[in-house]
Amino acid sequence: MADAASRTAKRRIGDALRIAMCDRRCQLGLTQAQLAALLRCHPSLIAHFEGGDRLPSLVNLCRLADAQAVSTDYLLGREDV
Repeated sequence: MADAASRTAKRRIGDALRIAMCDRRCQLGLTQAQLAALLRCHPSLIAHFEGGDRLPSLVNLCRLADAQAVSTDYLLGREDV
């Protein structure tokens, strides 16, 4: 039961992150490549995050929030901009 709850929570967080990340990036007028350059990572990593294939590490989550001028709570769907 705990595994199912954990998977559900992870999926919910991943969905919120993917939507918030993509929406905010578009609001800022950035491409995935431009956001990746700000984070000093490969553009495919941004595509994986926005596609819901991967969740960022805590370090990358903080970098994403800083680069997009939002809080980590915003990216995780816990607050509005």
